[in-house]
This record gives sequence, C-alpha cells and structure tokens, in this order.
Amino acid sequence: MQNLAQLTEQIKEEYSHLHSNDVLSENISLTAAGYLNTGKNEFPVTLDGLEQCAEKANIPKEFLKRLPLDVQAMLFNRCFQIAISDGEVPCDMRIDLNSDMQVIGFDDPDLLRISPVQLTDVIRSSLPDGLSPEQVSVGRFSSTPRRLWISCFSPERVTEPRPGDIINGGIDVVHYLSGDKGTQINCYLRRLVCRNGATAHVCGENQ
Repeated sequence: MQNLAQLTEQIKEEYSHLHSNDVLSENISLTAAGYLNTGKNEFPVTLDGLEQCAEKANIPKEFLKRLPLDVQAMLFNRCFQIAISDGEVPCDMRIDLNSDMQVIGFDDPDLLRISPVQLTDVIRSSLPDGLSPEQVSVGRFSSTPRRLWISCFSPERVTEPRPGDIINGGIDVVHYLSGDKGTQINCYLRRLVCRNGATAHVCGENQ
C-alpha cells in the first residue's frame, strides 16, 4: 500500500502534462476521421471525450458511440450547432487534453478547475500538525481519463472501541478533470471487518 508522498510523485508523473485550449464553440466540429477540429487544430478524441461531445449536442451517448465515424461527425456537427443557436452551449469552451494531446472533455472557460497536481498539494498542506504525507496511507486510488478517486487514512490514528475492533478515519476525494463536476470530498470511517485484514468503509456518504 502506497503512502500520500508516493502517490503525489505518481500523479506528478502522470498528470503534469495536461493541456487545455479555449476556442469559440462555433468553430468546434468532428471530422469524418474521428478527430475534433477547433478551427486551427485537430485532436484525437477519447471515449470520455466522445461521451461529453454527445452530452453537449444532446445526443444519447451509447447511440453516438455505435455510429460509424463519418455519421458521428455529421450528426454531432448538426446537433451541436443547434445547441449553440438555442443558447445551450456557451460561446467559448475549454477543450481539455491529456498528455498525448487527446480530447478528454470540455469545460466552461469562466470556471476555475485545479489540476491533479494542485489537488495533491492541497491535501498535503491540509494535513494536521504532526502528520506527514509519509504517514498517510492511500487505501484506494483509481483513475480514468476524466476522474481521480483517492481514499486516504492514517494507520497511526486508530480508535479501538472494543478490543480488536479497529477503526481509522479518512477522506474520500473524487476529482473530475473535465466536465460539469468539480472536486467532491467526503469523510469516512475505515473499519477492520475480517481477521485476514480486510476493511470496509462505514459511515460514508454522511450516514
């Protein structure tokens, strides 16, 4: 199990080269080859990026994904321009790109979105006095092109209501790299539920 210091280095390595471009919405289109055209450049589109294209153009995601690339482009371009004319899409959009310069999603340029590297820096700087990143364990870390999920807890801060009933407190951080969602933080209790060391989240989701 890695600690918060190790996770920070991993995230810096994987996510320090994210990019974004602000473009006029009316210049955005899909090409028959499956690229997103900004009027100046063309970028490959990830599956997450294509799903957000469907959302912006009011097209069912699964339906759009099943279409041939040239039909995807024709349908998206038509529906997206209708969404713009109806005022459902802002005049400018931020296109989010991964380190391979692939489209992972869209943002409103007027909204501030912190990077995964900034996120881990904030978590580290918010630790209580006397608790170092090396002392904080990462119970769960999962990532997609669009989302990070980090569960942290301190093995050194333990409550034992009764002998053998071990409980740690921790935080869940779910961070979206693009789209309409931002960063969500929940507290949880981590409880030893089996003699083989298995644990479970309890008292999560504010319950």
